[in-house]
Amino acid sequence: INYTESIGRLLNKDEKTAELLEILDDEVHIIIHKLKFIAASDRPKVILLDGLNPAVINTSDYLQECIKIAGGIPTYTISEADKVIIINSEELTIAQIPALLSDTNWSDSNAVKLNQVFLINKEEFGKTPGADYCLELETLAEILQPKYFFYGLEGNTWIQFQLQ
Repeated sequence: INYTESIGRLLNKDEKTAELLEILDDEVHIIIHKLKFIAASDRPKVILLDGLNPAVINTSDYLQECIKIAGGIPTYTISEADKVIIINSEELTIAQIPALLSDTNWSDSNAVKLNQVFLINKEEFGKTPGADYCLELETLAEILQPKYFFYGLEGNTWIQFQLQ
């Protein structure tokens, strides 16, 4: 939201920016309201990776906050993760997943055992905080809380990697 405000000021488009900020605010509040009564025990622990060559854990404050808003709990430890989300920044990522899963640290994780490995196929996902805020929140909400959210993004923005 701060990013959008600053761009609006730079472009001297205060009125249009105010309209866009209202839409963003409404979307965030819809997600927060739907998840208000979900206990922490029902929120998956999520590890977010920036590609797989090498496997680098994403520690972006922005994306970690998006995970919280979308109904997850960020973690930096694979053994704690209920879901693994890989930001697919290269076409080889899908081919690299089997090699990653041959590492026992990964193959023994709950996320892998429960078939909860996801690829986000949106280029630049989360790279510029706020640039695609609604899409990023909706993508994460659909992955993390599929019982509560359906935006039709599966297959376009993200896919679930079938391990079994």
